[in-house]
Amino acid sequence: MADEPRVDFIIAGVQKGGTTALFDYLSDEPRIALPRVKEVHFFDDEGQDWAQPDYGAYHAHWDAPPDGRPRGEATPIYVYWPNSLERIAAYNPAMKLIVLLRDPVQRAWSHWRMEYARGRRDPTLRLVHPGGPPAAVRRRALGPSPGVLLRRARLLRRAARAALRALPEGAGAGAPGRGPAR
Repeated sequence: MADEPRVDFIIAGVQKGGTTALFDYLSDEPRIALPRVKEVHFFDDEGQDWAQPDYGAYHAHWDAPPDGRPRGEATPIYVYWPNSLERIAAYNPAMKLIVLLRDPVQRAWSHWRMEYARGRRDPTLRLVHPGGPPAAVRRRALGPSPGVLLRRARLLRRAARAALRALPEGAGAGAPGRGPAR
């Protein structure tokens, strides 16, 4: 894999936290290469042989061959999935992790409305992740680290361009432009 360009950044976070909005904003930015689908689900794939992972299968999700643009993806569950952050670090120790969080009450209400619209009327619907974020998230994402950017979802709604300019270098920093997606 030494010759293969690696993915530079991953957007992760909570469901209903703004990861889709950020992915959509970035897909309008021609200076960034994104996969065909928002959620690749590579690092949470328990069918993968993690002793010798097939990174070619991961890279196959991008249409464009590596051309020097930052490459990124958005799979929110990586924040919670056991061992995914360690797998990401083994793949690319310089990976930039963008974690989107949301006010827990607003997130739960949005989640409930989404499920209700889908026809789920279960009043016992679980609205939060049991036990909160795992220890790996607290260690890697919540501690000071130059490779981690934490943002609240409401900042995307208020000032999307400013939020995008705040992305770490190599993760599409700069105001979004218009052009061909991905």
